[in-house]
Amino acid sequence: MIESDIATGRCSWLITEALRKGTPSQRDVLIKNYGVPKEEAVENVKDVFEQVGIHEMHHKAANDIFESIQKKLKFVSHRLVQKGIMSLLAAMMAKYK
Repeated sequence: MIESDIATGRCSWLITEALRKGTPSQRDVLIKNYGVPKEEAVENVKDVFEQVGIHEMHHKAANDIFESIQKKLKFVSHRLVQKGIMSLLAAMMAKYK
């Protein structure tokens, strides 16, 4: 899925953070290759993602959001709503583990 996002130039958290965190030369690689539907261009983007630690940043951001929602759910009085939302969140988080 990430490859198709890169090849089609889809705007995502990954590319915006990589552009924000990357060095000028890394940003240049991203700008020249993102949205170019060629395997070499996709690999160049993935290399920069790896260099800036984008997957680790994404994992941390997802965990931070998950923990924040968990804390806020404690204030929801209806237990069934809490359980339903937690089940959804757990399913969503499972794909990031």
